[in-house]
Amino acid sequence: MPVSYLDRRSAELHAYLPELTRRPDLHAFRDEMLERARAVPLAPELDPVDYPNRRLRVLDVSYDGFGGSRGRRGLPGLREGDRPGAGAVVD
Repeated sequence: MPVSYLDRRSAELHAYLPELTRRPDLHAFRDEMLERARAVPLAPELDPVDYPNRRLRVLDVSYDGFGGSRGRRGLPGLREGDRPGAGAVVD
């Protein structure tokens, strides 16, 4: 059976090792950025979201981030007293 173009191409990609381009001070840069990020107070805000499934409690979570940015996430969880079920995310 002949080897297809995609099989050959896949083998080439698996063997490909590009030259690393990271700067020599990468670890110092990372450590500095983590230190600066940890110095920012999160100032979280948790706002309930009106969600059609009454068994789930969904919160709109926002917080201060690095460099003056504001992060935002939706956080699902079960209402108090409900037991976990398939697919539920419990925080």
